[in-house]
Amino acid sequence: MKVTIIPRHDKLGHILNAFKPQLANRFLPEWYKKQNIQWDFWDEPPKAKRCPAIRDYVNDGIIIPAWSDIHFYKREDFSVKWNITVANNPTVAVVSDKMGKFEWIQHQHHQQTTGMELNEVKNYGTLKLICPYYFITEKGYGLEFTDPFYHHRRDIKLLAGRVDTDIWHEVNFPFEFYNDINKYNEHKLKINAGDPLILVRPYKKTDEKISLNVSDYDPEIAAKQEEQSIYYFGIGNDWQRFKKEMTNNNEDN
Repeated sequence: MKVTIIPRHDKLGHILNAFKPQLANRFLPEWYKKQNIQWDFWDEPPKAKRCPAIRDYVNDGIIIPAWSDIHFYKREDFSVKWNITVANNPTVAVVSDKMGKFEWIQHQHHQQTTGMELNEVKNYGTLKLICPYYFITEKGYGLEFTDPFYHHRRDIKLLAGRVDTDIWHEVNFPFEFYNDINKYNEHKLKINAGDPLILVRPYKKTDEKISLNVSDYDPEIAAKQEEQSIYYFGIGNDWQRFKKEMTNNNEDN
């Protein structure tokens, strides 16, 4: 499954090289890297890093780092100013697209998000980051873009969405502020270049509809679960060993 990311303009290529997207397992959250995956049964409870659901989640996908320092300043008159510092570079400042000079931040009018209760700019709307990259996937695959939840950023939150990037390659990112900036007389916020900004995951496009089956208690499933849990606890809750063993058993059957 190949995902290709390219600059939208030749003069934006240096940005992509400076702040390269990486596989998520090479851009792990700091708390995750510091936690010990080994479990000393006698000293303390197991860390979150041992949770299989969390481990599989944080190691999957692609992380897009912030492509510049981004500053927001909410003023007393409720207006918000912003600056994307890389755009101050003389080479980058001249970049234009089909609509004219490249805009790094645009907005969705507040009437477009009626009822969503977002932490947006009062009487203005939801801001969106205009991405300096294009995203391309193989035919039949798209990309899902979300906030990198387990990096626990406390600045902005992206609005999640899916794009058929085998057809459409331009993707921009509406976001809300993590806190309600409208309750402050003044408020300053900075996102650092290189910090994890976006989590990207491929998905396979399909017209097949989901079939939901909410059923009664199944003793066969319960017995299988009990058997697996005995083995899982027996090997000290070691998810990697357990997962490998279960995969091998399923392949043998």
